[in-house]
Amino acid sequence: MPKLNGRLPKYGRDRDYAVVFVGGKRYMLGRYGSEESYKEYSRILAELTNIGNVIDQKQKSSYSVAKLCTEFLVWAKEHKGNSDYGNFFTAVEMVMKDHSHTLVMDFGPRALKTVQGQFVKHRYTRKGVERRYSRNYCNKLTRFIRHIFKWGVKRELVPYETYA
Repeated sequence: MPKLNGRLPKYGRDRDYAVVFVGGKRYMLGRYGSEESYKEYSRILAELTNIGNVIDQKQKSSYSVAKLCTEFLVWAKEHKGNSDYGNFFTAVEMVMKDHSHTLVMDFGPRALKTVQGQFVKHRYTRKGVERRYSRNYCNKLTRFIRHIFKWGVKRELVPYETYA
């Protein structure tokens, strides 16, 4: 299959058949408007872009931060140690306070900065003394949030642009 040069090829018509032109070559997809032709078209687009099923792109756009975090915590319970899992849980807890209904695509650097500000302001009580998180721990929790989004990119749940 030839390289993609910027734009996705269009689903076209040649008499009664659906076609797509890629790199000057015509691919016949089946009867125009049929389910078979749309499946073949999405398969060709998936091969060109290496992103899997094109239908998943619609699901990616409506994926919430809460859903991403809960799926990550389920995965982390099996694959990470208790210490890391506890830190991930703390980071997720802070993210969920304000951004649980935010779409993954809309969670950008500003949102991460506000969450980091919550880490800095957060107070907890230990042995009857009220304390705050240290700078190192706040930075560690921020890295954990980035790690969650990186995990989402690997599983094609998060667009790479959001992580970057």
